[in-house]
Amino acid sequence: VLLMGHGGRGHDGGMLADAIILIHIDPKPQEISLIAIPRDIWVELPTRSDQKEPHKINMSYAIGNDDTGYPLKEPIYQGYHGGGNLGKHAVYKVTGLFPDYYVAIDFDSFTKAVDLLGGLDIDVPVTFTDEYYPVKGLENESCGKSGEDIAKLTATRSGFLLEKEFQCRYETLNFSKGNTNMNGATSLKFARSRHSTTSGDDFARGERQQAILKALIMKLISINAIQNIEGLYKEYQTFVRTDISLDDAITTTGLLGKVDNYKVKNINITDKNYLQSAVSQNNQYLLIPKAGDQNFTEIHTFIKNELKY
Repeated sequence: VLLMGHGGRGHDGGMLADAIILIHIDPKPQEISLIAIPRDIWVELPTRSDQKEPHKINMSYAIGNDDTGYPLKEPIYQGYHGGGNLGKHAVYKVTGLFPDYYVAIDFDSFTKAVDLLGGLDIDVPVTFTDEYYPVKGLENESCGKSGEDIAKLTATRSGFLLEKEFQCRYETLNFSKGNTNMNGATSLKFARSRHSTTSGDDFARGERQQAILKALIMKLISINAIQNIEGLYKEYQTFVRTDISLDDAITTTGLLGKVDNYKVKNINITDKNYLQSAVSQNNQYLLIPKAGDQNFTEIHTFIKNELKY
């Protein structure tokens, strides 16, 4: 199952996949593997039926949902499930595994979903502080600066260096290593935090998102969710976009067996193993395989070995 989290309405780049995790469920060894996909991976996407273009993988959901900007996509990448299907294609290219299903959820819906469960007990991997977490609604605050001040700053700074000049737009987050109960809003901050000096890169975010998913799985087991799959499906279908039908959900959960016996493991693709940093022609930061641009063969082998295929 491909899980994609995105900003949704009211967020810049609201259809960009801020979180991408492939959930691999294997009933035989009773194992769930959470494969974190860094959002900056550079991958070719079929933006037209006769043309492919390289983009960051987080663009796949956005492009699939944009039939106006990309009107010549193949039909499978258009319409309601266009974003999910293009996300599946992109993740298949990177991992060698084609997802059976996708689930896409925006930030507000994620918050509601976690709160409906009564919060999650999340095992925080490492202690970290983020002094620059954006406060919703304060994105354009002047923080006491005049128009002239802002013009000077804009002329001499850009990106995060410019953002740091507007301290009032941010709050400070502190998370301590170990088990912590979080509501929906706190879980979202934990997942999205990106400016910690010790735990702010894309790989650290992937580990935190894996921790959230593991907590979610444990919560669903604790409330015996499989026995109430129909009720949960009807309750949560208003929050998510997915190609999992109710019949699919009932059939799949019936194949799982005793879910509280399952082990959950993380699989990570990082610059410590198969990825390296690069810069695009228009100066975007991106990640490409160490084996070469668009050569994902080593990553495919790594994942299949991890899954004992």
